[in-house]
Amino acid sequence: MPRPSQNTDRRLIKAARKLLPETGCSGLNLRQVAVKAGVNLGMFHYHFKT
Repeated sequence: MPRPSQNTDRRLIKAARKLLPETGCSGLNLRQVAVKAGVNLGMFHYHFKT
């Protein structure tokens, strides 16, 4: 079973991939990705520091 942090990473990436075709690069924002993944926005910054 993967660690919860690895699962969160995957959920964030999966959410971003689903949103990108809908919003385009200029319309995509981190808050949308976090909401779609079902995580707190701070978790995005925790897992992807740059």
